[in-house]
Amino acid sequence: MRNSLKLRWAWALGWLLSIYASLPFVRPIATFLRERNLLRLTLGFIFLIIVFIAFRWLYQRYRSIDVLSVLCIIMILLAYGISIVSIPLPEERFHFIQYGVLVFLVFQALRLSVNPPLVYLLAFLLTSLAGWGDEGIQYLLPDRYYELKDVGLNCLSALLGLGVTYVGERIKKCGIWNSDHNAW
Repeated sequence: MRNSLKLRWAWALGWLLSIYASLPFVRPIATFLRERNLLRLTLGFIFLIIVFIAFRWLYQRYRSIDVLSVLCIIMILLAYGISIVSIPLPEERFHFIQYGVLVFLVFQALRLSVNPPLVYLLAFLLTSLAGWGDEGIQYLLPDRYYELKDVGLNCLSALLGLGVTYVGERIKKCGIWNSDHNAW
């Protein structure tokens, strides 16, 4: 279990460091893509890949899903859709990928030593704190700005990511788990 805990924290910290390390490059890349009318298409493609991976992961691991879980998934997808459509700048939509994945990784690391419902709260708080740190770093960078709105986007992304995580955990607890595959 100790090695598994270290591995899970390594994944979470590695993902966080990749978010932080990409901060100086995100704006120039977004500008490059925007000038060629490729930014929306690129972000849409990334979202489709992540949705495909998530559905494939669910399909491989679960034989069937109960009605409540399906309704939860639909509500989460609607919340993602409404959030994404209401955000005017395409590069701000990337927060949903970054912090949705981060909260899942933090949850997976915490769940080995923290029980529900506290694991959800701690995963949300740690991910939100990391999102606040993201904005703090941007404050120090030239041509980047600290914005509370982005802190809010990071927190919303974490919350929606926890929703997806909760549904996966609920399905697993309901005995719909396919034991031929590992959860991690």
